[in-house]
Amino acid sequence: MADSPGKKSAAAHRERQRRYRERLRETRDPEADDVQRAVFAALRDKTFQARTDHLEGSGQYRASVRAFLLALYEESLDRLCRNGFSRRKAKRRLARALKPPYPGNVDALTE
Repeated sequence: MADSPGKKSAAAHRERQRRYRERLRETRDPEADDVQRAVFAALRDKTFQARTDHLEGSGQYRASVRAFLLALYEESLDRLCRNGFSRRKAKRRLARALKPPYPGNVDALTE
């Protein structure tokens, strides 16, 4: 009895995914899941370290938020690199994953 078209399609999809993941591993290019794990682990750690004091003045507040976001970005990038991913490729994926929540040039985070 022949396999149903659905089984062939699922098997073909699994094979494409296997080849895709193998190619990513070979080029040390992190998958979106790897980036998300690094971001959320860094966010958890940085949030734990953040103080609950409120800074006076919006300039100081913006500076502290920017410092926090840059620390989050750097920690996430370092985690990906420690896991063997290419720093250049991880920076590109990370910049896409973070999408800064403040106006400004996204390149400032990836320089």
